Amino acid sequence: MDLKWLEDFLCLARVRSFSRAAEARCVTQSAFSRRIRSLENWFGAPLIDRSVYPVTLTEAGEDFSRVAVEVARQLDEARAEAAPSRRKSGRAIAFAAQHSLCLDFFARWSQPIEARIGALDIRLSADNYYHAAQSLREGACDFLLCFTHPRIATTPHDLFESRLLARELLVPVRAPAPSGGRPRLQLPGDAATPTPYLSYGVHTFLGKAVRLILERRPCALRTCFEDAHSGSLKSMALRGRGVAWLPQSIVRDDIAAGRLEVIGDESRREALDIRLFRRPQGNSPLCERFWREVKANA
Repeated sequence: MDLKWLEDFLCLARVRSFSRAAEARCVTQSAFSRRIRSLENWFGAPLIDRSVYPVTLTEAGEDFSRVAVEVARQLDEARAEAAPSRRKSGRAIAFAAQHSLCLDFFARWSQPIEARIGALDIRLSADNYYHAAQSLREGACDFLLCFTHPRIATTPHDLFESRLLARELLVPVRAPAPSGGRPRLQLPGDAATPTPYLSYGVHTFLGKAVRLILERRPCALRTCFEDAHSGSLKSMALRGRGVAWLPQSIVRDDIAAGRLEVIGDESRREALDIRLFRRPQGNSPLCERFWREVKANA
């Protein structure tokens, strides 16, 4: 059994909706449904009654949920007990961060802090926003580095302390046309020949940010590739496969070198905040010192 199936099941048991649970787990509804089916096949009996709305647990599902909760609790305890040994050097700090911020921003931002307080043993876990935020909630990391936007639901500020580190622009880019040729990747495109579009997927944080842009300035787009990682979309954009909205920091060098170009006016861009979150209590002395440096220089 894949542990993700167990987490999927517990999420579905809480919200009683396949669509809401899929969004919370940051997967498409069809993929989420397949994972629940896989769990039921492994268990050997239906766990979900799909004939009613909201969905409910079957009798077998109710029994299994009690076991699943206990298994999840024991796994969380085991991970918490292992944390001191993972950080036994005394110079270790664990970060969870969105993939896009691990490509360039993290190294540029953390290096000056290390220069002031000394080299650190950094454990950086790159993930989508929702899983990275869950890591902070569960105590699996010391800090969460992520994008935020006032119109996209993110980690509640009343649960964690945060500092604004920088601001980022999400910009539409394409590969330049061959010398003398007319670019085939245009915005807004037209309904007869929609522009090939490199998508994050609708359930991802950056996918939701792009959706805000498209609601404001609709485009005729045809999704030809989907991946939650900015690095993957950037690779496809460099090969001329479509238009992608990417954080400006990860394409700055490619734009300067002429490998990519920004298209559209400012209304087709979206400003994002880059924030660092931490739990307000239970932090190590090293984490406290790191946080003081962040606050002093944010």
